[in-house]
Amino acid sequence: MRQNILNDNKTSYNKEIHLFKIENPVLEQIKNHIQKLHPQIKQNYSSIYKDDDGDLISISSDEDLKVLMESVKNQTVKITIEPLDLQALYI
Repeated sequence: MRQNILNDNKTSYNKEIHLFKIENPVLEQIKNHIQKLHPQIKQNYSSIYKDDDGDLISISSDEDLKVLMESVKNQTVKITIEPLDLQALYI
């Protein structure tokens, strides 16, 4: 089995940046890592990254994560954590 490593990557939240490395990652592992680093944001956030075209891409499933890993190879990826505005859900 080929080992996939999300290597030397970054999470960014509220101007605070952390490096992380996870072997054979699944979305749940990354969410747990984010919760550990930033317990104040609870579950109400989105995880996004900027692709080669400059588009902001959401990571909301293991498939999204797989596409990310295949597209970046050994490059560093910055995953930005953005709290969801709960008020906007009720407008």
